[in-house]
Amino acid sequence: HGLQTLLYATFHPEELMAFLTRALGYDLNQALQECAATGMTQEQVYLLGRMGGFRRALEIIVDDLGDIAQAIAFVQEQGGATDNDDLWDELIARAVARPGAVCDLLDHITDGRLSGFDPRRVLSRIPPGLQVTGLRDRLTGILGDSRGTERLWSGCHAVMKQDVAALSRRRFQEARRAHRPDRVTIDD
Repeated sequence: HGLQTLLYATFHPEELMAFLTRALGYDLNQALQECAATGMTQEQVYLLGRMGGFRRALEIIVDDLGDIAQAIAFVQEQGGATDNDDLWDELIARAVARPGAVCDLLDHITDGRLSGFDPRRVLSRIPPGLQVTGLRDRLTGILGDSRGTERLWSGCHAVMKQDVAALSRRRFQEARRAHRPDRVTIDD
């Protein structure tokens, strides 16, 4: 399979990713070296993910490809929306180093694609004086989303309180009523 990886990388690079995902018997390190030598970044990310090189894969996605959406998807694949704090911190640190990436990350937070993620993790890491295009609009969206979530929770709480009160009244009324036993027959 080692030679096959080299041949795909050299003669059919568009088919290499399909081969890497299907085949099992190839040397991951050799395949990674061949992909790095030929500049095949998506394949490098895939191989690094399989090898456990998550930070290096994230570095390639953010720094080389500049694709925050793919970086977010990669981190979520590795541990969910908030389970993998180290990778999230790495992603945030890399995004903050690039103003355009900060915008993309904040856009993902405001449009709901990154539910369950605390936007303060990103906002607290933005250095003072960093020019972020459209920051005011993004902050307004984040605050509006958090207020909407708060209103939703308070509405759910009010409905739940009403349901509990109604069910408690009904249970109390049923408990106060006398129950007539079903017909009792005594056999001698």
